[in-house]
Amino acid sequence: MAHKSLNTSRKFYLGMMSLTQVFSYFLLFGAIPMMYQFINQILYKKKTEAWENYKGTALLRSFALSTMWVVSIPSFIFAVETMNASLWICILQGFGISVCGTMIAVLFSYFQEKHYGVNLTYGLQDEIAEILLHADPIEERKKKVIEFIFLFQVKKV
Repeated sequence: MAHKSLNTSRKFYLGMMSLTQVFSYFLLFGAIPMMYQFINQILYKKKTEAWENYKGTALLRSFALSTMWVVSIPSFIFAVETMNASLWICILQGFGISVCGTMIAVLFSYFQEKHYGVNLTYGLQDEIAEILLHADPIEERKKKVIEFIFLFQVKKV
């Protein structure tokens, strides 16, 4: 399901950055190794400098940007408390800056791909196709997604 929306190197980069920021909200620094392991499971055959740059910059840039808005980051809370600022305004401003920074990072990744002279989209699509060959049937995957969403919603109540 997600493989259709994350089928190019730019979209996948944006997806990696977005997930890292969301996980940073809960895991703080633990989001970096967790996401790196997750990405390495998908791109385990890709070991060249271009691929390592692609994976590493997405994770590190997104974690750095998450420090601008994630409440659980100690430096963010310290800055808000010291300046006696409104927490919600700071979160919204930081999130806005983070979105802008993410778009700039995606743009930079395009130039890095051109600098290395490789087309990461083809390699990414090959890896995703190989993963899908060994995946559960689509009906079962949809069922698992629905179960996860249901459990997440029940947890909120």
